[in-house]
Amino acid sequence: MASASSKPCVFFAQGNCRNGSDCRFSHSTVDSSPVVSHAPSPPVMINIPPGQPVFSMDVECVATGVQHNARSVAQVALVDEWSRPVFNAYIKQDAPVSSYIYELTGLTEQILNQYGLPLGKVMAWCTYLSIM
Repeated sequence: MASASSKPCVFFAQGNCRNGSDCRFSHSTVDSSPVVSHAPSPPVMINIPPGQPVFSMDVECVATGVQHNARSVAQVALVDEWSRPVFNAYIKQDAPVSSYIYELTGLTEQILNQYGLPLGKVMAWCTYLSIM
């Protein structure tokens, strides 16, 4: 392990530290015994009646700061069970963007500036779609 601090790794305690042995935080409990991570829960199986439409929503965010939670919603998309787009909206950013995280989101400053809508308008569309 890289020179870990005595501060515990919050993500390791939850069973999802992405840094592994390179993490700069401790991967042990207060009493120095290793943290036991729990096995992931089995997937939830649901029965969908035949003919019932199924949709999936994807939300992409951009970084608005250096902290892992400094994010702002930048795209909302809805697809049907055949992966056909039902709704797609880009959101114009109010706060300065520190990274578009292009490799993960496919978003650029040009796309958001050209096609972005105010967040309130996109939320209104999502509300409208949810009651249809």
